[in-house]
Amino acid sequence: MNRPLTAARLLGALTLAAACGAAIAQTAYPTRPVTIVVPYSPGGTTDIVARLAAQYLSESLGKSFVVDNRPGASGTIAAGMVAKAAPDGYTLLANEVGQTATPALFSNLKYDPVKDLTPVTLIAETPVVLAVTPSLPVRTLKDLLAYGKAHPNALNYGSGGAGSGPHIAGELFKQVSGIPVTHVPYKGSGPAITDLMAGQIQMLSSAAPTIAPHVVSGKIRALAVAGPRRVPTLPDVPTAAEAGLPGFQFSIWFGLAAPHGTPPEIVNKLNAELQKMLQQPAIREKLSAAGADPVGAGPQAFGKRIASETRRWGDLIRQSGIKLD
Repeated sequence: MNRPLTAARLLGALTLAAACGAAIAQTAYPTRPVTIVVPYSPGGTTDIVARLAAQYLSESLGKSFVVDNRPGASGTIAAGMVAKAAPDGYTLLANEVGQTATPALFSNLKYDPVKDLTPVTLIAETPVVLAVTPSLPVRTLKDLLAYGKAHPNALNYGSGGAGSGPHIAGELFKQVSGIPVTHVPYKGSGPAITDLMAGQIQMLSSAAPTIAPHVVSGKIRALAVAGPRRVPTLPDVPTAAEAGLPGFQFSIWFGLAAPHGTPPEIVNKLNAELQKMLQQPAIREKLSAAGADPVGAGPQAFGKRIASETRRWGDLIRQSGIKLD
């Protein structure tokens, strides 16, 4: 005998259907290739970490995660592309600390760097290493400070682009050292290092994994690590505090973000997979050997850090008087 479909039974059926649909969506994702957009050129640490995550996710989830480098406009081309993408988990952003500077750098962005991007996982972080071109007649941080004071406006520093982590680090160095240095932006730390080796720029503060191979090869000279301890790949390079500039403390973090509105089950699934990745001894060893510390902060903790650093580095940018529009 057919019973009448009461309101209670209808509500129960709809609730069950919604739950089943969410469960199916969670287990099915991804059903096609996923794009991870990198805001910088290949060769920098953001790109390195993104490719590490893409390879792991491709293997663990059984669908291709493809890295797409979209450098330019201080990372806003890539970030804007992801912010405006469909919130379905198939377009992701390899974000880094530069995301926290763009609100202060640009007043007319067509997206909100904080509100329009959903944090997934803070994968790793690393202190920056201050390096100089070998042709510069300095061998220590104190030598550099003395040279900068004796030769005002003679030094310039490169970065992966205006608003990138190396740019913020350069402005912090200028603030705490009192030395005037000129910023030269590139479309990624890779091209900046190339010019540093060639002597086209004198200084660069970039992530340890990006800097270390070129220091070891002798193509550039590292003067200080802007962190609380030395990095394993550069054991002879002192911290900034050891070298006489304790205020120079700056770490670059690397993570993954999705468009705002991406279903929580997809965000949580990606976060869970990345947490598993960071538990793999081979992955941790690869990151640590390069000078990057595995972090693994999830969506909520990652979001709080982004909000906090947006305030902190925004203040630094405004005090420096930098504006890009």
